[in-house]
Amino acid sequence: QVASIVTTVDRPLVLPEDKPCIAEFLYVVMEQLQPCRFTEADRNKRRLKDVGCIGVECKHCAGQVESRKFFWSSVNAVESNFVSVHTHMMECRMVPNELKDKLAELKKLRKEQTARLKTGSQKSFFQRVWKRLHGKE
Repeated sequence: QVASIVTTVDRPLVLPEDKPCIAEFLYVVMEQLQPCRFTEADRNKRRLKDVGCIGVECKHCAGQVESRKFFWSSVNAVESNFVSVHTHMMECRMVPNELKDKLAELKKLRKEQTARLKTGSQKSFFQRVWKRLHGKE
């Protein structure tokens, strides 16, 4: 697929119906991301990706020279590398301090909230996000 033909920027990654299925921390972090495509300009950082492949980027620093993009190869990669997204949010100069404070508070509640959820709900959430991102939902 040619990147100019398919745009995914307007496609939301999380929807209100996801909220009861995951810890609020995950939901809020994922709200800070938007779909993007790998470009020739990204090649310096990640040589093995194909131009046009779908990923996500921080909404706050998108378009900046130091913007942060994430290109995962699978649903399992999203789940296992999710900590890098949160780390970026806490370090990104473009993310408002109020949001960083909120994320820090929500992270403290994550274990407790996750324990109350149905087993497998987090994995199901990441699968839904993956399908949305890749236009399969």
